[in-house]
Amino acid sequence: MNIVEIWYNYYLKETKFIYNEKEEIIFEQIQNKTIQEWINAIIEPRIRWSGFFEELFKVVPMLGLQIKFYGREKDCAIMCNLLNKHPELDTQIERIDKSIVDFNLCGKNIQEFSADDLLNKAKIMQKTNIKDSIFYFKEAERKGSSQASYILGMYYGNKDLEDFDLKRSIEYFMKGANNNHVEAQRELGVCYFYGTGVNCDKKEAIKWFLCAADKGDVRAQYNLGLCLLHGIGVTSNPEKAVSWLEKSSLQNDSESQYELAQCYVKGIGTKKNIKKGLKWFYFSEQNGNEIAEIEIDKILAGENSAR
Repeated sequence: MNIVEIWYNYYLKETKFIYNEKEEIIFEQIQNKTIQEWINAIIEPRIRWSGFFEELFKVVPMLGLQIKFYGREKDCAIMCNLLNKHPELDTQIERIDKSIVDFNLCGKNIQEFSADDLLNKAKIMQKTNIKDSIFYFKEAERKGSSQASYILGMYYGNKDLEDFDLKRSIEYFMKGANNNHVEAQRELGVCYFYGTGVNCDKKEAIKWFLCAADKGDVRAQYNLGLCLLHGIGVTSNPEKAVSWLEKSSLQNDSESQYELAQCYVKGIGTKKNIKKGLKWFYFSEQNGNEIAEIEIDKILAGENSAR
């Protein structure tokens, strides 16, 4: 019996042919068309095309030929329907439901790839088709990638996408946060702070802000600074608030610089120091905060009137 195996990767739009367990050069082209051109035309739903098997039988023995197709379930169904149109042919197809993404065209099974390899593959695919890249992000996450957990959390938390699912978003953020992923910790804190996908819990939000802030996350440091400044979810502590706002301000966060400037101008959590306040207002304004410019004008106007 002659066996033709067709491995089709819908996500990468790549095809591999194996004839009697050996790759044959003859399958690189059939009737001056590449295998890729044939298969993509068959699988792509917007293209109505048939004739591939007729061409295939011109280059392989038709008698006792068995065809095995490996691909997504949907692609397998398409190939089955295509073969059913040729009942006179002595062929059969073996449906393999597992996705072709479980098979690497270089011969590796997906289980052999590291979480980083899968994550990199997902990021490359993300540039052209975000939805298709999710498979690889999930595989990377399953292998322990906290970065993939964070990305999946952001994906399912995006209201503009049809896959929007807050429950799944929180689950992925939680996995990433528990694996010490700084951005996942920050986003989980934001979810608890606003009650997005979870019950509003300011104390829980503070816990995750602190985890991320300790790792240097600028937005977590800003959020924590504001909470300490105004006593939100935690006992008010202006001195600690200023300390965190200074850390985030040094990372050129304009909002942090604005709040820190207010602290110096008003003497909140630190000694009143107009010059330092003015300095941080300048930095905030240079980083795009237009409101800071108004505060600068007020300070300068006050100095001029005092003279």
